[in-house]
Amino acid sequence: MRESHGERVAQPLRFHPCRRGRVTTRGRDLHTTSRVADARLEEVMNLMVTRLRAFARNTEGQDLIEYALLVALIAVICVGAVTFAGQQVLAIFTSIGNSLAAAL
Repeated sequence: MRESHGERVAQPLRFHPCRRGRVTTRGRDLHTTSRVADARLEEVMNLMVTRLRAFARNTEGQDLIEYALLVALIAVICVGAVTFAGQQVLAIFTSIGNSLAAAL
């Protein structure tokens, strides 16, 4: 920045193609600032990847879900068995009732 009459005036950033995209202000290379930003971005990405891997490996709730599915399967089997048995018992009582009615 340069000062003129006590005020600070921002210098325009200049792009130098020979420096592979580095931006300079009055000869100062801002590539080091870019390196710091890149390092910070890489640190954040590594943290996100680490947390995502930990989340994928987390199996705390898995047992509860397995037990819930097992109970649901047992309940469906019980309902099917009771329905089938109920129909068979109804057929037996109907047969006994018809036999008693014929005997009288």
